[in-house]
Order: sequence, then structure tokens, then C-alpha cells
Amino acid sequence: MKRVIGLDSLRFILAGIVLLGHGAFPLIDQTYIEKYPQLAYVNAIIGNAFVGIAAVIAFFVISGFVIHYPYATGKRINIIEFYAKRVTRIAIPAIIAMAIYHYTLNLFMGVVWSLICELIYYFLYPIFLKYKKNYFNQILIASFILSYIVSINYSSNSIEYNGDFHRNGFTITWIVGLPTWLIGVALADVFTKKNYTYLPSYQKVWAYRLISWCAASICSILRFHVGIAYVYTLPIFSILVFYWLKTEIFYYTNRNENKLLAYGGQMSYSLYLMHAYCLTVVELNFHSGLDLTNSPFLCLLAIVLSLLVSWLYYLFVEKPSHKLARKITFPRKKDIQVQIQ
Repeated sequence: MKRVIGLDSLRFILAGIVLLGHGAFPLIDQTYIEKYPQLAYVNAIIGNAFVGIAAVIAFFVISGFVIHYPYATGKRINIIEFYAKRVTRIAIPAIIAMAIYHYTLNLFMGVVWSLICELIYYFLYPIFLKYKKNYFNQILIASFILSYIVSINYSSNSIEYNGDFHRNGFTITWIVGLPTWLIGVALADVFTKKNYTYLPSYQKVWAYRLISWCAASICSILRFHVGIAYVYTLPIFSILVFYWLKTEIFYYTNRNENKLLAYGGQMSYSLYLMHAYCLTVVELNFHSGLDLTNSPFLCLLAIVLSLLVSWLYYLFVEKPSHKLARKITFPRKKDIQVQIQ
């Protein structure tokens, strides 16, 4: 796929938000809050500032965009080759990471649920591609309706409140997240048409960034302080992400992105896989009463360790897997050609 400038930087920033949201950003110690109660408001802001699951939703949108963009321009799809490439690209790094978690720390890798969703979306994509010319709007609307039906039905049968997005388990969560992935498919169609008269200003890009950040924080506040689960707010949030990402990628059509952030974006999947491992290693190796919620030193150490380990994991696991996936080819007997309107 031809590189879309701006996406790599966004991936790195989103992976960083997941890292910070999972504990690598210090909260004010409770002893200070007891002396200065007003600091509790600062903690409330910090606690809702880095919403990891909102970043994952943005990842879903980017995934839908990246998968569909080559075919939105008329590229032929070899279904077997497509499946083999995508599974190789995502599964090999994930399986090795799961083994590291299990055999060194006896931990289950918590981000597995999102990877299962991704694999299901890859499996369904050729079906969407076949019918999207005439039925995509209907498919997208139906996916939103189905997402909320599943979420409401689960709530009505649940005794305890659980506000997590993946609360429905591996077999159901992909349905809840499907509209967010299809939003990315729609974004690829919009970008393919490339309306070059649409060149967002610097101010507009930053406005969308701030609005999206605030919206993610609101989703977090609603989940943790009001009792409105993520399954109700984040599908709607993905619509805002559509317009935010649209602004970003059109903004960079005639600009260069930051090279350091772009390089970081290449290892964003490794950071997503390995950050929780690094956070746990730091927590387990400090027994002085410090923890990641009140120690800037430990948080900085966790961030540095996460970046270092993820970089090494990218070089020795993810990058070779990516190269292997690109080498996979199959005869094109099952190709289908889709004309995009």
C-alpha cells in the first residue's frame, strides 16, 4: 500500500496514550490530597486524560482505512493471499508476545480481545468488499444497530455493572466494535476521491485534535463516574474520529510529518503488545511501597523500558513478520475486481 503520510505519527501517539492510560502517568499521592483537597480535581483530570480504549477505537478506524485503501483504488484482491498476509502480519508477533507474557510472568496478555476483533474483520472484509458498491451504507447502519442491540441485550441480562468495551467477551465484542472498523473503510473511500480543494488549516487540525481528546475524556468520565458503559459512547465517538482522521490525512497531503513520530509509528504494534509487560516488570521489581500511580520516577522508568523493549521487539519480531507477510503470494484464481463508485 502506498504510504499515507500522517498515519504513522498518529499510530505512535495512540499507542503512547494506551501506555499512559494503563498506568504510566503519575497521579498525585493521597497524602498531598489529604492536605490540599483541591488536588483531587487535578487527579480527576489526569485520571481521565489518557483514555486507552478510545485510542484503540481510533486504531480500529485506522485499521479499516489501511485494509481498504488499496482496494478502494481498484486493486484486485486475492482472498487466500489476503488472509495469509494479514494473519501472518498480526498473529506471529501476538503469539510470541503471549508466550513471553505467559512463560516469564505467568500473565495473560490483556489486549488479545482487540486482536481477535481485527482478525474477524479481516475475515469478513472480502464479503464487505463484494457488496459495498451497492450496499455499504446499509451495512454500516446495520452494524451500528446491531452493536447497540448486542450491548443493550447484554446489559439487561447482567447482574453487575461492567463498563468496559470488551465486557461481552471474545465472541461478542467484535460485533460491538464492527461499526468503528467500517468507519475506517468509509474514510478510505473518501480519501481515494482526494478532493484537493479540501486542505485543512493548522488551526482546524488542532481543533479536531482537542475536540477528540475532550470527547475521549468525556467517555471516560461517563464510564467511571456516571455508569454509562463504553459500549454506548465509543461507537458514536468513532464518528468523530472519522472527521478527525480525515482532517489529519488531508492536512498531510502536502506536508511532511515528524520523522521521529513516524518511525515510532512503525513500532506502534510492538508497543501495543509489550507495554503492559513492561509496566508489570517495573511494578514487580520495586518493593519500596512506590507504585506507578504516585511515582514520577517509576512512570518515567516504565515509559523508557516500554519504548526500548518495543523497539527491540519491532526489530526482531514484528519487522521480520511484516517482511514475511509481504513475500506471501498465491495464484490469482479467486481474484475479484470491485469498481468503487
